[in-house]
Parts: sequence; C-alpha cells; structure tokens
Amino acid sequence: MDETTIDLREVVAILKKRKWFIVRVFLAFTVAALVISFIIPPTYEAETTLRVKQSKGIGDSLLASLPSGNALQTKQLMSTYQEIIKSRTVVQEVIDTTQTDKEELPYYEDMLKRIDTQSVRDTEIMNVKVRAKSPEEAQYVANALVEVFLNRLTNL
Repeated sequence: MDETTIDLREVVAILKKRKWFIVRVFLAFTVAALVISFIIPPTYEAETTLRVKQSKGIGDSLLASLPSGNALQTKQLMSTYQEIIKSRTVVQEVIDTTQTDKEELPYYEDMLKRIDTQSVRDTEIMNVKVRAKSPEEAQYVANALVEVFLNRLTNL
C-alpha cells in the first residue's frame, strides 16, 4: 500500500511561488464585488401579516367544525385569498393609489413581480411581502395592498 504524504514545506513553497497569482485573483473578485454593489440599486422589503378567520354562519354544521375537514378548508381559503391579493383588480388599484407621484406608472406584471404571498403552514396566517426601492415606498405599498384587499373582500 502506497502512502502519500504531503510535506508542509512543499505546500508553503507552492503558495509562495503562486502568491502574486492568488493576490491578483483575490483583488479582481473584490473589485468586481464592489462594482456590482454600486451598480445594483438596493431593494427594500416590507412584510405584512394577515390572519384569515373563517366565518361561522348559520348554515355551518357541527361536522364542518371538526379539525379534519377544517384544515383543508383553511388551506383552500388561503390559496383563494393569495390569488385575490395578486388579482389585476387589487394590484391595479394599488398602482393607481400609490404610484401617483411617478410620471410613468408600472405595469401590472412588473408590480406583481414585487409582491410575494405565503401562507404559514398549518395556521390561518398569511404573509404578504412587497419589494421597493425605498423602505417608505415598500411599507406604503404593502399597507395599501392589504387595505385594497380587505375592501375587495368586503365587496365580494
């Protein structure tokens, strides 16, 4: 059986021999990272949390309130609400109310890319995240999105 041994002196000699190459590669990647960080504008994110509570009407039976069927109904309701938040009527109204100071309004598809909805597993909680170029704009758009969504639910 052949054993390969690595002498520490050999490793140090190789590193000394290649030190200028290692320094150049390090500096090149550092400069590239600095250039990219100055070119790409910062993005801020605002997060809003909603609790989706199911309505209990007179038509609900005792079987509907059992935990086994209720989890599936909650999951379906959360998916429905996520689609309503991202619907054209809600997002377009948010664009119209929050982007009035800009000379060119963003398109629905562009605004939709900035909005993320996610339901928290096995709960009635939904997180809504909005990305923007400033923290104030992100917060303003997130709050307006929730307000328009709640108004839309009231109308439905």
